[in-house]
Amino acid sequence: MKGYNGVDLGERRAAPRTEQGELWHGFGNGLSQAFEMAVVPALFALAGLAIDGFLGTSVVFTITLAVIGLVGVMARAYYWYQAEAGRAEEGKPWARRA
Repeated sequence: MKGYNGVDLGERRAAPRTEQGELWHGFGNGLSQAFEMAVVPALFALAGLAIDGFLGTSVVFTITLAVIGLVGVMARAYYWYQAEAGRAEEGKPWARRA
C-alpha cells in the first residue's frame, strides 16, 4: 500500500534523530519522569489513606505506602539513569576493555 507521497507504508523506517529531535526527546523524558515522581507517591499515599480509613488506624499506612512509593520511584530513576549512561558510553574509547 502506497502513501500519499509514494512511500510504501509497509516499510516505514524511523528517521534519524537530529540534535533538535534529541533535545525534544530529552524534554519529554524529563517531563514524564517528573510526573512519575510526583504522582506515584501521591497515589500510594491515597491508597494508604483509604486503608487507614477502612481499618480505623492513624496515618501509619499513609506514610508507609508514600515512603515505599517514593523509594520505588527513586530506585527506578537511578537504574534508568545507569542504563542510559551505559548506552551513551557504549563504544567510546574510554569504555573499551583492554
